[in-house]
Amino acid sequence: MLENEKIIAKLTQGKINSSEALQELYAKRATDGSGLVMATSIAVCDKDGNILEKTSSGFGDWENTAPVSPDDFFRIYSATKTFTSEVIRQQFEDKKLHPFMSVKEMLQAIQQDPLMQSRYGKDVLAEILGSLKFDDKATVIDLLMHTSGLASYAEGGIDKNNIPFRQSVFAAPDKKWSMPELLQFTPSATSEYGKFKYSDSGYLLLTMIAEYIDHKSYEDIFKARCFDKYGLSKTCFVGGFPADAKVAEGYVRDESKPGTQAVSHIHYHTSAGTGGLFSTAEDMLKWMPAYLEREAKFFKSLGIAPAIMEKGAVPSHVGVAGYRLGSVQQTIEPEEQGDKAITLEGVGGYARGGRSKIFRDVDTGKSVVILETWENLTVEIAKELQSKPFLKDKTVTENVYALRKAYTDRSSKLVDRNQMINDYNNKERGIDFIAKKCRASQQQAHSLL
Repeated sequence: MLENEKIIAKLTQGKINSSEALQELYAKRATDGSGLVMATSIAVCDKDGNILEKTSSGFGDWENTAPVSPDDFFRIYSATKTFTSEVIRQQFEDKKLHPFMSVKEMLQAIQQDPLMQSRYGKDVLAEILGSLKFDDKATVIDLLMHTSGLASYAEGGIDKNNIPFRQSVFAAPDKKWSMPELLQFTPSATSEYGKFKYSDSGYLLLTMIAEYIDHKSYEDIFKARCFDKYGLSKTCFVGGFPADAKVAEGYVRDESKPGTQAVSHIHYHTSAGTGGLFSTAEDMLKWMPAYLEREAKFFKSLGIAPAIMEKGAVPSHVGVAGYRLGSVQQTIEPEEQGDKAITLEGVGGYARGGRSKIFRDVDTGKSVVILETWENLTVEIAKELQSKPFLKDKTVTENVYALRKAYTDRSSKLVDRNQMINDYNNKERGIDFIAKKCRASQQQAHSLL
């Protein structure tokens, strides 16, 4: 199982506290080569929703090196799909939509709808929606459970297989992509109908179906049906942040082009109802436990048994095995004799700029949220950083500084590690002094990457 799930299990069982969890998370993320950790926010609540712990560490962005707080906004990536699922479930309840309605017929209706035509363009809808390949038997519930046969526009991730998508996204990192614009990158190859095949394209289609049914933009629909309804005052899409909001940034770079500058993960690849939401750890604790209850009730009404992770399966993304309506159940096997297996249910999201994990312990009822941002690294630099030790006698923040220094040293000799840590420990100078020093260094470093 992934290390995050093991750490969550320890938290829900009271074996470690959130500060100790931070140390374990940073040690793992800093040494496995998949990204340079930047910021983490953790929150824990009991079965009644009472917040037990909130903590955070790291920096909201490299440019300003602003310390992150537990109330900062993080991108939740594919945990967004739980909100899309909730919207669709409510439309089922309202009798506006049926779980087994044909996807093919729904897309034909969208193409002919005047409001959708005015929003996205008649020709654009006809060309892109008409070109998507999936099984003719596919229904709305198949889109929800990733069993329609439809491929994903983000197949392989933005820095792997889908070259046209990757090049387009990095060419316009601040572009707000429309859903049809993203869907055009969906590969034509289909998978077997009824077999699980994760598809971001499927959840974009669900978001467009929601717009067609409610005759509103997806931003307005999510606000009315989710944020306002369930009291989520710190959950929004890009453009909806409160004036005083602090947003933790992750960074990604095109790994196919060594030396390219990293771009902020806030704006790039906006992705709407498949991965575009931002939230706080506390808001996600309000959301997830209640969502799981509604989801279980809905599945029971359809006669569908909750899916459970296959033993030994590794969920590298949301619901790689045992997907339900936006969430998974999985069992953490005991690591020591005398321990018992722990069943977690919830959701996670992942992209090169960070990760979200929101899980509930079925036994204790405790829920844990872990939100992270990273800086995506080139393979060569990541391998070099794996040899850099995570120093247990240093704070998490000091280790972040040290690893960042090792990274900038790869391209320049700008920051002296010992001076950086000494400055951090110098209470008279404080964080503002470090922020100014690091900000200048990072700008120079990025100009060389």
